[in-house]
Amino acid sequence: MGYQIQQRDIELLFQKEKDVYVKIELLNNNFQTIDYMQGKLIDGSVTIDSNSDIRRQCNLTFTYKNKERLVSEVNRIWFDKLIRANIGYRHLRSRQIVFYPLGIFLFTTNSFTFDSVTRTVSCQLQDLMANLNGMRNGLVVGALKTTIPLGNDIRTVIVDSVKLVKWLTKYYIEDICKTIPYDIKFSSKVTVYEIIKKLRDLYPCWECFFDIDGTFIYRKIPSKISDIVVLDENIINPLFISENRNNDLTKVKNYTEIYGKDNIHGACMELSKSPTTEEKTRYITELNCENIRYTINPNSPYCVDKIGLIPQQLSGGEFGKIPTLELVLDRAEYENWKSTRMQDIVTLNCIAIPFLEVNQKIQYTSRVTNKTEQYIITKIDIPLLSGTMTMELMKFYPLYPF
Repeated sequence: MGYQIQQRDIELLFQKEKDVYVKIELLNNNFQTIDYMQGKLIDGSVTIDSNSDIRRQCNLTFTYKNKERLVSEVNRIWFDKLIRANIGYRHLRSRQIVFYPLGIFLFTTNSFTFDSVTRTVSCQLQDLMANLNGMRNGLVVGALKTTIPLGNDIRTVIVDSVKLVKWLTKYYIEDICKTIPYDIKFSSKVTVYEIIKKLRDLYPCWECFFDIDGTFIYRKIPSKISDIVVLDENIINPLFISENRNNDLTKVKNYTEIYGKDNIHGACMELSKSPTTEEKTRYITELNCENIRYTINPNSPYCVDKIGLIPQQLSGGEFGKIPTLELVLDRAEYENWKSTRMQDIVTLNCIAIPFLEVNQKIQYTSRVTNKTEQYIITKIDIPLLSGTMTMELMKFYPLYPF
């Protein structure tokens, strides 16, 4: 369940004066609150990025009156502490401070300034992936090498990998219903994150991250077809500051060829309508590839029949290990989707909306096209004191080929 928006939240969005506060809850490894640190925010920022495995990062500088018990093994800021960070705004009508969660983090660096004038704490925070990728922890100890044999169930292996991390008891791992397609070998100094990432990337369309509540998630990337619009143009448009469309057309590819193991060759092509038998024959002849999967997206501006054929060829590395034609075609379809859909990007600068999340759907009227369309939020940057935020939005297309 996402954040349930209330009328008070909408009122805060349009409130001209905003005092900003920070509240840090210190948690033990069971995610139980054991202490609080609260002060007025001096500076800070938060970044939420759906394309990064470290999904949430946060920098905070705030006033803190009590300099006692700050940094030592028995004190508030130490290795064994988890942090739930919250940003707060004073609601003028009720005079209450309304706090919004930013996520659960680990301290990665911190500093303190205490003198006759200044009493501040500055800290850099990373989400809990820092405890899997080796930044703070996550190294698989006691093994010179690790081999995962062909045929093992992927979900079972991921669960076993997660269980190597004793504190990681909150996780949700979807069943991919697939097995390991070939022996996977890791050398020493491998991290739990590297094992999970390797398994995730065997098949397209899967992601892993820690959510705002500190739960490890491994799931299929959501299509958002049935998701509601969390905020529509009636809310978004009055908060508008600026819009930027700066797409890199060099990354747009609408025909993807992949060469897998033993030179298995397959491709995916995007069209606005199903090709006729004559067209299929022509494509096979011209492209020298019999195994072409056709993705039909009538609303896409990147279709072959609209902008011509723009190919890419992928081989070697992880592509060269794909063992079957079906998997080659699946991967070609996914890579083709990434190089078309994920290039239709809008950057929107607006008044800060602290309860929005990545992978949510919003509706917005573009100042460039004057069209009201739906978008998926892919990245959020909030300089916390400015009262503004920047969102990276990917245009939503209801047809999702996977």
